Amino acid sequence: MTEPGFVSGIDALLLHCAMHEVERSNAAEYRWDHAGHAISAIVLATAPVEAHIGEWLVKPAARTHFTAEESSRWRNASLPATKVCKTIVQKLHPAYDFSTAQWYFRLCGLYELRNSIVHYYPDHLPVGTWPDRLEPYVTCHVFDPGGDETMDWTSRMLLASVASQATEIAREAFHEFDQLLLVLPEVSPGQPQNLSPAS
Repeated sequence: MTEPGFVSGIDALLLHCAMHEVERSNAAEYRWDHAGHAISAIVLATAPVEAHIGEWLVKPAARTHFTAEESSRWRNASLPATKVCKTIVQKLHPAYDFSTAQWYFRLCGLYELRNSIVHYYPDHLPVGTWPDRLEPYVTCHVFDPGGDETMDWTSRMLLASVASQATEIAREAFHEFDQLLLVLPEVSPGQPQNLSPAS
């Protein structure tokens, strides 16, 4: 009889691919190729975070804290990985202060960059301005754009340097998430916690 299995390591593979796109952007001879590889790296940088959380959710230790139905509910509600991550940490470590968690702030910035750069929220913006959702992360130097205020914001972000910042944010999120969940609170067998999405 064949036993059910699960392939792990997709998160690391996706991060590797994103970092490879940064390298290709750096090495590109033409501006179009430079920007294309940069945007590929930025879009790819969010995928390993989602895969990492997903792989954590199927671990036996994690499944003692909530049911498969709960994670299915998150999936059906199309919750972003940032909210799922926050929900998990807040329920397992209620005292954790997300308001001072710079890694989480940067992770949210990564998703806003991805969403903005693929025109998830399309908008007409004057030259020299930033999308409202992205501007706080530029102001706080989560991302350091190139160029100047005479250029469209997308041209200033489609850079290997910004793509490199995106992949580092993903790598940091891996580490911080894992460190927080190295020690899980004990629960009685068969009594998973009820995890509702965090605000």
